[in-house]
Amino acid sequence: MRRRLAIAIGLLFIIAIVSFAVIVVIIFDRATSVQPDCAARPEDAGNTPVDFSRDGFDTTPYLMPAFEEVTFASRDDGVTLSAWFVPSGDGVDHAQGSIIIVHGIDDCKWRAFTLTAAGMLHRNNFNVLLLDLREHGQSQVVDGRAMLGLDEYHDVLGAWDWLIAQHGVPQEQIGLMGFSMGGAVSMIAASHEPRIAALWTDSTFASLRDILGSETRRAGLPTFFSIGVPIASRVVTGIDITDSEPQQYAQNLNGRPYFIVHSADDERIPLEQAMKLAAGAQRGGVAVEPWIVPGAGHVEAIFADPETYETKLIEFFTTALKPS
Repeated sequence: MRRRLAIAIGLLFIIAIVSFAVIVVIIFDRATSVQPDCAARPEDAGNTPVDFSRDGFDTTPYLMPAFEEVTFASRDDGVTLSAWFVPSGDGVDHAQGSIIIVHGIDDCKWRAFTLTAAGMLHRNNFNVLLLDLREHGQSQVVDGRAMLGLDEYHDVLGAWDWLIAQHGVPQEQIGLMGFSMGGAVSMIAASHEPRIAALWTDSTFASLRDILGSETRRAGLPTFFSIGVPIASRVVTGIDITDSEPQQYAQNLNGRPYFIVHSADDERIPLEQAMKLAAGAQRGGVAVEPWIVPGAGHVEAIFADPETYETKLIEFFTTALKPS
């Protein structure tokens, strides 16, 4: 009898471990899988800088007259990347600065919020480079999985290199603007490249470990399942995605200008993440306080209060990229 009980307990233990492992792998897969060609965002299909739309929002003031489709390689690992380059109205050489716009996971360069930001910058005499990260949009698909900044920062550095090599843009006049995961990617890029002059992040997480816990709750599962994600990540990819901790990388800004935007009602990235980002940047010598936009969801601040958003965006980059 005792032997049968021991066997039954052993089998239950094995079933529990296997079930835990399966659920953890599913969580990891859901957190990192990317649909090619921005298929997850059909509402923005067909958008370009010269013609894009958003339900309930007038995009007319932000349309751009022309753009150039460009490709270049990521720094170090040579992934082929797609981007749209929009020169300032006064020409590349007479711009106030050049801004690389970086989208989030399962997004791409033709999302309405990235294009609206580009339009705001363009009409205020900035050059804009809208980037498709690897696995996204029209850029190269390596394995169909996002590494939450740990690979993608090479893409931003490749875009930075391209602006300098192709257009002779002064490095002190190049800034980064990242939405959601794109903010994490941009933060990691700025940490690795101290010559990046300024950084703006919108709806960005400070700690992926925190977000995995909240996303696990959103899926109706106990949060303890998220503790197995680092192991699943290492087994599947060889990289622990929870090393994507922008709050730690923010300490490497070393006083460079940084602006944080977050929506008060963000349903994906809790407001406390903006505060943690600010705390990390403050430890890196940056005097930053998040601008919190009421009544807006994830990456929705730009639509909730476009006038103030544009004013703050232009003031920030005009000051941060002003020639010394």
